Amino acid sequence: LFEGPALAKGGEGRTDVLPVLHHHGPELDPDGAVERHVFRLFVPENFARFDGHFANWPVLPGVATLHDAVMAQVQALHPELGQPNRVRNLKFHRVVGPNVELEVRLAFRPGRVDFEVAEGSELTASGRLLFEGFQ
Repeated sequence: LFEGPALAKGGEGRTDVLPVLHHHGPELDPDGAVERHVFRLFVPENFARFDGHFANWPVLPGVATLHDAVMAQVQALHPELGQPNRVRNLKFHRVVGPNVELEVRLAFRPGRVDFEVAEGSELTASGRLLFEGFQ
C-alpha cells in the first residue's frame, strides 16, 4: 500500500528517516481495548521526501506523512500487523514544511489503528488504517 516509486530515497546529504524525539505510551483504556501512543518527530529540511515537492516551497507529501510519520511508528510497535489493507477517513488538514516537530497520536484497536498528526495545536492529518486479522 505504501511502497513504490512515489517515495524518494535519501541521497547524499539527505535523510529518509524522521527522528523520534519522544515516545509516550503505551496507555491502555480501562477495559484494555485501546492501546494509545504519542510520538514527537522532527521533520528536517534535508528530508529526502521534500525533493521535487516543491523547489521554492518545500511541502511534505501526504504519502510521506502516512509512510514515514504514521506507518513507521505503527510498524515499530506492532510489526506483526504488516501493511494495512485499507485507509479510511483520510484527511490532510494542512501542509507540513521543513524544520518542524510533529506529534503522531496512535490508537490501536482490534483490526485498526486510528491516527492524528499535528504540528503544535494544528491537526495536519488524520485517518484510520485497517488491518486484516488484527485482534
